[in-house]
Amino acid sequence: MRSFSVISCVIWCLMYVNRAAATEKYTLPTPEEGCGFSKVTHKKIVGGTPAKLGAWPWMALIGYTDNEGDLTWRCGGSLITAKHVLTAYHCLKSTLTTVRLGEHDLSDESETNIVDIPVVKVRGHPDYSKLDKRNDLAVLYMERAVEFSTQIRPICIPINDPLRSKDYVESNPFAAGWGLTEKGSKSSILLEVQVPVLSNEECKEKYNAIKSVVSQKQFDSAVLCAGIPGKDSCKGDSGGPLMAPEFAAGKFVYYQIGIISYGIGCAENVPGVYARVQTYVDWIQQRVAE
Repeated sequence: MRSFSVISCVIWCLMYVNRAAATEKYTLPTPEEGCGFSKVTHKKIVGGTPAKLGAWPWMALIGYTDNEGDLTWRCGGSLITAKHVLTAYHCLKSTLTTVRLGEHDLSDESETNIVDIPVVKVRGHPDYSKLDKRNDLAVLYMERAVEFSTQIRPICIPINDPLRSKDYVESNPFAAGWGLTEKGSKSSILLEVQVPVLSNEECKEKYNAIKSVVSQKQFDSAVLCAGIPGKDSCKGDSGGPLMAPEFAAGKFVYYQIGIISYGIGCAENVPGVYARVQTYVDWIQQRVAE
C-alpha cells in the first residue's frame, strides 16, 4: 500500500509540475491532482502538540534577510501551487527574501527534505487595511517551481461550492506552525492544534469587551474567528493556514479556510482572527495565473 501511495504521488507530481512548466501558467490544484493529502492520520488534538513528520506538507516558512546577510523566519505560509505561497499581507517586508518548504524541526540540521527558494515577486491584496487588518493576504512568487513529494505538496483551496459558502461555525479545523510572529518568537518543532470556529457576532462581542473593535467592517464575512483560551493562533504562525478536512476524490483532504491574521497575544477569551479564504478565491486564482 505504501509503495502504491509513493508511486501515485510521483505520477501526479510529475503531471502537475510538467503541466505548469509547459505553459508557465498555474492553476490551483484539485484533490484529483493530489492537493491537501496528508500521509498522517490526524486524531482529535487537545491543546497544542508536536506534529508528526510530513503531517502538513504544505507548510511554509517565510524568511527575512538582514543587513548582515543573516536569515530569520518570522512568518508562515502555505504552498498553493508548485510556485506560489499564500501568506498574510502584514508579513510583507522589504527584507522578505526566501520561502522554506519541507521543514519540521528548526533545530535539526540533518533534515534532508528542506528546500529554500528565493522569492522574486510579492502581490499583496490591494485593499489591505492597517486599521482593522481586513484583506490580510498576499501571494509570494518563488523563483522556481518546487518538486512535490510526500513532504512537500500544496494544500487545496475551496474553489467550488458548497465549500465556498460553508461557514464552518462550531467545527474544529487545524492550525499549525512554529509559533512564529512578526516579532520573531518561535518553537523549533512544528506544532499543531485544533481550534473551534466562532460566529463573527460572538467574536465581535469578545473584542468589543476589551475595546478592540476599531471599525464597522472588522468582523464582516471576509474574516473568520477561531480559538478558545489555550488554543489559539498564538500557537501558530502569522500568515499560516487554518485547515479543514473534507472528503473529496475518494479520500479526506485538507482545504485552507483561513490565514492567520491577528489576535491579542494569547489573551483569555479572545479568539484569533483569520482572513477567510473563501472570500478571496477569485483573487487568489487571478494571482497564480499571472
